[in-house]
Amino acid sequence: MAGDWKLSVGQSLVIPTRRPDLNGTDLPGNKAQCKRAEADTPWYPGQFPLAAVDGSNHTVWQSATSGPSALTVDLETPTVINGVSFNWASQPPESWTLLVGGNGTAPATWRRVYHSDEVEITDPWIEDDALIVRMRTGNTTTQMFDQNTSAVSRWVRLVVEGNKSHNKERGPTVAQFGIL
Repeated sequence: MAGDWKLSVGQSLVIPTRRPDLNGTDLPGNKAQCKRAEADTPWYPGQFPLAAVDGSNHTVWQSATSGPSALTVDLETPTVINGVSFNWASQPPESWTLLVGGNGTAPATWRRVYHSDEVEITDPWIEDDALIVRMRTGNTTTQMFDQNTSAVSRWVRLVVEGNKSHNKERGPTVAQFGIL
């Protein structure tokens, strides 16, 4: 499909887009991939909630505020949640919380499954490395749950707060929200 295309007036051209649901993923086994995602706060232009579950580490959701911001994902059916994996890209949060909301058509109440005030910088900015062209992984966190913490839920909510980058007014970035 690559190349130059000449179109006549009224003629259309369909260009296939990336289909992460058909082409693999950055996080194999992600139960949240390509599911419906919504945010409770405004986000920066082009930084849509869906970007956190689209299967790519190269798109991000970023809330317009560094205050508490929630990303809610509908897993469509009751799903066993044994852990989570996040790619925070370049702007990790100060803290994150995972909540589950039950198995109905809408979450009735939210139950806290896990909270962390410790988000490690796993991919620090290195000025000498900045001009090297390469795929960057981003800052990642994986948290597996023990049998007492694992849950079954249709609804999951990630609440992020703060921003460890230099731009403290913006919300953190979430390139990948994975349910394991």
